[in-house]
Amino acid sequence: MAFIDQNTYGYLNWKNVSPADLYKHLIDRTIIRVDPLGDKPGVPAEGVVIYLRDYYGNETALKVNASEFDADSEIPVVFSTAKVGE
Repeated sequence: MAFIDQNTYGYLNWKNVSPADLYKHLIDRTIIRVDPLGDKPGVPAEGVVIYLRDYYGNETALKVNASEFDADSEIPVVFSTAKVGE
């Protein structure tokens, strides 16, 4: 997988995923890279981006980060996916 720069990352087409459907985006995939979200030294990461590859070589990014708007929820986390390399 080629390095994804900030410009390319900014143009990924993110789609939210419900926690109940998360398994569909993980099954039969290999984790090829994990990047933290947030680049401020000394500040905890805002989340992670997990890059996955399927059997056919298609790559997907799975973003896991805290919800700014739903902190009282049972699961105050937002999951989103985007195809890499489109």
